[in-house]
Amino acid sequence: MAINAITQHMAWCEEHLVIGNALLLSLNVSSGCNMAEVAGRLCPGCAITQRKERTTGQSLDGNDFVRAVQELATAQLSPTCGDFVGVSVCGDEPTWPESVFRTRTLPVFAMANAHNIRTSMVTNGFLLSRYAQEIALTETSVVVSLDGVGEANDRLRGRYDLVIKNLKESNGILGDLLLIGSVWYPGREKQLEEMLPVLLDLGIRRWIISPFIDFTRNQVADVTSDVVEKLDQLGRKCKKEGIEILFEYPNEAAFRFEYMRTVTPMRTVNLVRLSHDGTVGIGKSIFHEID
Repeated sequence: MAINAITQHMAWCEEHLVIGNALLLSLNVSSGCNMAEVAGRLCPGCAITQRKERTTGQSLDGNDFVRAVQELATAQLSPTCGDFVGVSVCGDEPTWPESVFRTRTLPVFAMANAHNIRTSMVTNGFLLSRYAQEIALTETSVVVSLDGVGEANDRLRGRYDLVIKNLKESNGILGDLLLIGSVWYPGREKQLEEMLPVLLDLGIRRWIISPFIDFTRNQVADVTSDVVEKLDQLGRKCKKEGIEILFEYPNEAAFRFEYMRTVTPMRTVNLVRLSHDGTVGIGKSIFHEID
């Protein structure tokens, strides 16, 4: 059960958590994604794995995930952790199939809401407009993956047209809860810059770029001084256009917008990742997970 998946291994978890840092619970609620069905393939991001983990040897259902949220919301973690920052629901795809959304994603949001815990989700956006109203009622921040304009996005993920359609239909419902999440690896600066007019046209003002993971090679990308300068230039352009931008992993960054003034530094948040197969993963931050 999910409670055991957390509490049974809490002593092990505490050995790897950074004392005093906030805690973020990341839930991988599903084992499938509709991208293969809709776009004809999976995006390479799903190849990324947690570095430090152990498994309970049993699969989890919706009730397990809900109890995990409740358990951590009431757990006595001090002095190991600071504030319980939030719950992020992700992978493979939290809106598909509908049974996953109904029995795992939404109930997790409801339990988090009951404990006044912030929530976020990461989605490919293919089904966003179908569930936007229900998601909005939970005040969940929604990070939609978009990695370029047209073909540039489709080479990495697929179905740019469908994502844009869902964003247009959902923006009026989700408003400031809606964010765009993009990945960076060497040579993508121009493709990302071309996205600026799209974000402005959509009226989306918050953008997360994950700059240090090279999904094409499943490893951390090299970050040189010229790369930092290019990303900084992009950040300045975004600021000029009224777009908030963060170079961060989406699970974490959705909360940094809310907690930037209260948690310092947010990039060293304690990350506890619980997956549908019972695996518990630990990271002291998404940038520098424990090897």
